[in-house]
Amino acid sequence: MLLNPFLKYIAGGLGIACLVILAWGMRVDHLRARWLHMYQAEHAGRIADRAAYTQAQKDAAALNKAHVEAETKLREQVNEANGNSFIANRDRLRAQSGAPKGSAGSAGVPQVPHPAPGTPPEVVSLPAAELLRAQELELQLNALIDWVNQQNSVATAE
Repeated sequence: MLLNPFLKYIAGGLGIACLVILAWGMRVDHLRARWLHMYQAEHAGRIADRAAYTQAQKDAAALNKAHVEAETKLREQVNEANGNSFIANRDRLRAQSGAPKGSAGSAGVPQVPHPAPGTPPEVVSLPAAELLRAQELELQLNALIDWVNQQNSVATAE
């Protein structure tokens, strides 16, 4: 008879323990399902982020390619316009001097003659071929300066 009250307590304790274990198991299942749902949502978010990042890279690459092509086209236009302008100015200069269209003046560096006594040092007369060559060099340098300025303006027009 003495065991009987203890059995009641033991049975009651075991019942409570079973209820606690059952509740704990349900709680663990709930937590596991919640964690699984969060994991799946996070994984889907990462996939969406990766797809958005990949698309952004493709868009940026296409935009960069279009920008480079436009800039290259502008640079080619500058090259062509500057070259045509230089050739036209050179031909005009040669026509004014009476030199043939294909001639390029003397190949060497012009020699400056010594001025006659009594002439101001700023006034020095050159032979016609050397004068033409000096004018062509000036024209080339001015065309180069214009070309550099125009190319720089293309580079800053972004």
